[in-house]
Amino acid sequence: MNRRAACTLLFIAVLSNWADGQGPAPGLSAGEQLRLLSRNRRLLDDMVDRGLGLTDANTPLTRVDECRRTADRLALELREAVTRNDGDRLAEISDHMGVVVSKGLVPNLQVAREQITPSSPDFGKLQQIHGEAARSLGDAQGLFPTSGELSKSRRVQDAREKVTTAMKEVGTPDNR
Repeated sequence: MNRRAACTLLFIAVLSNWADGQGPAPGLSAGEQLRLLSRNRRLLDDMVDRGLGLTDANTPLTRVDECRRTADRLALELREAVTRNDGDRLAEISDHMGVVVSKGLVPNLQVAREQITPSSPDFGKLQQIHGEAARSLGDAQGLFPTSGELSKSRRVQDAREKVTTAMKEVGTPDNR
């Protein structure tokens, strides 16, 4: 082996060992972490408040309303994610919205519909809350971009489908 080939192999070996010893690339900067914490803290504070409101709710009607308010808050977060062109956040929030609707709003809405009859004084309020929930989810579905780079993202397409599914689960108020 000539001297040039030996030096090249030695250089590659040293470079490989150096690169291997570097470890993983650094994560988010302290500023980015602080920004994310601040954004998530507001949402977490609101979600805790909604959760506390739900635990204090002693009627099906108030539980449905608290779940609707939670979905509304998440819809605001979806709007901000679209404005920032943040597909990852859009996907994350749509996951949360799907859970709130399928595990909170829809079951509580079903219970309320079983217990509140058209002759009940709460029936009009139930219809109003149900209508507000349906409109809010429809508005959230309309937030998703239909053109541009963000609309092509598989995660954003899945997020749109989750919100669409949630909207279908809620349906529209009936006219019993």
